[in-house]
Amino acid sequence: MAFRTGPPPPADHQLKLAIERTALYVAQNGPQSEIEARRVNYGNPGYQFLYNGEGSTYYQFCLAKEINNLAQIAKAPPGAVAGPSTSQPVPLNSIPPLLPPSEGPPPPIDAEIAALEGQIAQLREQIVQSERNLQAHDASIPDQRKFKTEKAFCQKEEERINGLMEKIGIVRDDFVPLIETLSSSGSKDTISKVKHWIFDHAENDQKREVVLTYFLHRFRSAETSDNMKLHILYLINDWAYYCDRKKLTNIRQTLSRYVPKFFALASQSSVLSPKLDKLVGVWEGGRYFDDSCFKQLRNPAQILSMEQVALNVEKQKIGDEIEKELRANLAQYQKQHQEYEKHIQVQITALRAKIETIKRQQQLKAMDKLDLKPKGEYYELPAGMIVPLLPPEEFGFKVLKPEDLRLPPPTDMNDMLLAQVDRFYAMVNAPRMEDFNSDGWDIRGLHEFDNLKAKYRQELLDKLKEEDKTIEDLIKENQPEYHTESDSDSASSSSSSSSSYSSRSRSRSRSRSRSRSRSRSISPEARPSFSANARAREGPPVFVKPSEPTTSFKTPLPPTNKGAQLLQRMGWEGGGLGADGRGRAEPVDIGGPRDIQDQFRGIGSKPDEFEEYRKQMSKRFAK
Repeated sequence: MAFRTGPPPPADHQLKLAIERTALYVAQNGPQSEIEARRVNYGNPGYQFLYNGEGSTYYQFCLAKEINNLAQIAKAPPGAVAGPSTSQPVPLNSIPPLLPPSEGPPPPIDAEIAALEGQIAQLREQIVQSERNLQAHDASIPDQRKFKTEKAFCQKEEERINGLMEKIGIVRDDFVPLIETLSSSGSKDTISKVKHWIFDHAENDQKREVVLTYFLHRFRSAETSDNMKLHILYLINDWAYYCDRKKLTNIRQTLSRYVPKFFALASQSSVLSPKLDKLVGVWEGGRYFDDSCFKQLRNPAQILSMEQVALNVEKQKIGDEIEKELRANLAQYQKQHQEYEKHIQVQITALRAKIETIKRQQQLKAMDKLDLKPKGEYYELPAGMIVPLLPPEEFGFKVLKPEDLRLPPPTDMNDMLLAQVDRFYAMVNAPRMEDFNSDGWDIRGLHEFDNLKAKYRQELLDKLKEEDKTIEDLIKENQPEYHTESDSDSASSSSSSSSSYSSRSRSRSRSRSRSRSRSRSISPEARPSFSANARAREGPPVFVKPSEPTTSFKTPLPPTNKGAQLLQRMGWEGGGLGADGRGRAEPVDIGGPRDIQDQFRGIGSKPDEFEEYRKQMSKRFAK
């Protein structure tokens, strides 16, 4: 298959490289790698070609070309170099895509996880935005204090002046609107009208002080325009000229105390500087004010600094109260932010838990498809595989079925496993002797298992105590019971004496078996424990040679046997020969083969173990 024609690559060189790298990666690793690439790059604008976006056609072309190249390399003989194909070019629409084109978001589970991750990102962004708002409130406190202090000071000063006007008899509703006309007009008629109103209504020093105080308040206010300040100075100029012409020295002295402050506050505007200089020249030429006033007019910066110091003293108390209120509001905002953040964190935790649940379900579905049944024989498998088949609440012997063994499912690395690995290598590098008992067992190795086992053991003992039982009642020794049965011929020829003899022999055999079973059974105190502390207390185990099982004979001795009758008179009770019943139990056949040295031994003779061993060895050497 040749790929001489195809769609043009995208104009963006970076996008072209990303498409070619992704196509090569998917061709080498298979369809699952494309699914993984879609999941990882979901929402990335540079990988829209994976979702039928820009460059998707070129991506499908590159993918098919890479698959074809890999197929040719695989089919080529060893040592051959795959060259370009000379066949006819294949149209692009005939190239089958590796995967069906994605019409929308990635697979459902991945899309759901991506949506939940997006919600978590939005919630975190809300927390960040809330923190930014809180920081903005904190940073704006100095500016808010300054603005609110100025506003509160002006409001307080205005209330004080209104109270003075009301006290001395100046009608505020008549005076203030008249002064407001100076803001829009500075004509001679307007200024003359205001001047005559002052002459008519401010006839004493107290009222004149209130009028000048109101003018000073308007100069200090930031809402007063520069034109109004200039027009008020023009009004003061006419008022001073009138006082100089009328020789009103007292009023001139009063004006001399306020004029430097008016001039200094107005000189802050660079637009008014030429007009103010011209006005000062007029005042100096006419000698309207005293010398101390002219001296202050030549140094407005000093007047402003003194004015600022005086105002700061008055504004400090107001500012402290305002800042206290602002800090209280900020503390309330911080509390609201903490509650909001806690609420958002709860939502994030819930979304995280939902994501983990989805991933766990996805892993479980993947594990269901895994074949965990071991392929080898059970005796070739690690012993730890029987642990899931041994519940901690089990204390009796239970036969395990090899077909129930399963391999442990693959799981991700977790903190508990990492901690155990670190602990293992820490013990290898620097073992501590206090971690081991006298037998070399790790004391803490099965600590959790021992605690759980002890818990279930105590619960079992409590339950058995209520039922008036012990744990020994649950342990059954599965020893075979040997029954003495007569042959069919003997049963037909024997009567009740034979059956009674047989039953008596069986009962005694069982009684001896039970007595030996009880003697061999392990008491709860002597039963080996699997806990580390119990092993440390018990010391090395002691092995006891088990007693030989009772041998039963297949054919019972008939009552007509003279030897049996003789032995019964001597105290024999139907078991093996000898005082303890351990001798030969079956009858000796007539003419049975015997060794020469044993031919005269009685039927109750016990074999000598050492003699038997000597015979066996002598036969071996004889060969």
